[in-house]
Formats: sequence, C-alpha cells, structure tokens
Amino acid sequence: MSAPQHVEEVLAGVLRVDRARILARVVSLVGDLQLAEDALQEACLEATQQWQGAIPNNPQGWLVTVARRRGIDQYRSMSASARRNLAFSEQAGTWTAPNARAPIDDDRLRLIFTCAHPALSIDARVALTLQVVMGLTAADIAASFLVSDRTMSQRIVRAKSKIRAAKIPYRVPDPSQWPERLSSVLAVVYLIFTTGYLAPSGANPIRIDLLEEAVR
Repeated sequence: MSAPQHVEEVLAGVLRVDRARILARVVSLVGDLQLAEDALQEACLEATQQWQGAIPNNPQGWLVTVARRRGIDQYRSMSASARRNLAFSEQAGTWTAPNARAPIDDDRLRLIFTCAHPALSIDARVALTLQVVMGLTAADIAASFLVSDRTMSQRIVRAKSKIRAAKIPYRVPDPSQWPERLSSVLAVVYLIFTTGYLAPSGANPIRIDLLEEAVR
C-alpha cells in the first residue's frame, strides 16, 4: 500500500486511464454489461472509503476484484428467472468467462467489437460503445449525434435492454464475423477523435486523452 493520497483524485485518474480495461475484465467475469457496470460502480464507492487509509499498489486490480465480488452478490440476490436472463454461469463460486482465450489482446478494442453487435442499429452500437468503452456521458454523445440528451439516454437504455433480452453474449466474435462489425468500430474510432478535438463539455475544448486513444 502506498502513502495516503486524495482518494477522489486518484480514483478519477485510474478510471480516466483504465476504466474501459477494468470494465472489460469485469464483463468477462460476470458476462453481463449492466451487471458489470453496476458492480464497478459499487466498487468505486467502496474505494472512496477503503482507500482513505492508503491507496492500493494495484488500484486497477483492486477494483476488478471488488467488482467481481459485488457482481456475485448481486447475482445471488436475484430471483431464479432473473438469473436465467443473464449470460454468465456460476460454478462453485467462480465465474466462467465466455471465450476466455479471445484472439484480440487489447481489452478496449475487445469491448468495442463486443458492443458492435449486428442485432443493434448502427447508431445504437456507436452510442453504446462511446459510453461503455470511452466513458462519455449521454450529453457528450448526444452532441456528436446532434440529438437531445434525453433521446440519446433513451437510445442507450434501449440498447442495453435489447442486449439482455436477446441474451447477446459479451465476448469476442469469431474472426469470420469481424467484417460485419468493422463499420461500427471505425465509426466509434472516428467519433472518439472528433469528440476529443471538439469536446462538447468541460473547460478545455480539446481532450488529449481521447485524441491519443483514437490514434492508438
């Protein structure tokens, strides 16, 4: 453990750089996007309390571990019918990740391909990916699409609901399926760069982190 620091600043810095990779790991462990997001949110809230004494040497790993535990807790509290609607399986208290030996090494790119499922409309795929992978707000995404915040929020909620209702697995598709998702992936990369160059919110109109990620 390192010396105590301003917890909120440290946590914000970790999420700014590694949120997508952390979330991708949690999704691979629990197999459901909404559950993973909820679990990560709970882990972040717990971090604001637990890190007051000292910041973990590996805060990213700490968040993954705690989020996994919170995901298990949420799963066990669900009704039997609710459990059947999720895409993960629990065996002896451990999580079985689908397609654990995915051929894509980059966690963020893996999550982009996952969100770009052809069952969703192209707009829904791009909007969902910008929120889930890049952590952009509905307001920021709405500005890029030239629609209202409410419209964009509803679009993202519907996309998540469709994923759960259709039991779309969060895993890397077979390489033969990549071409049909490539247009969505390229659209996301383009909008990441555009949003970074003309940030719709914040004091600085240019977000270097988004520009660098799009180029990478």
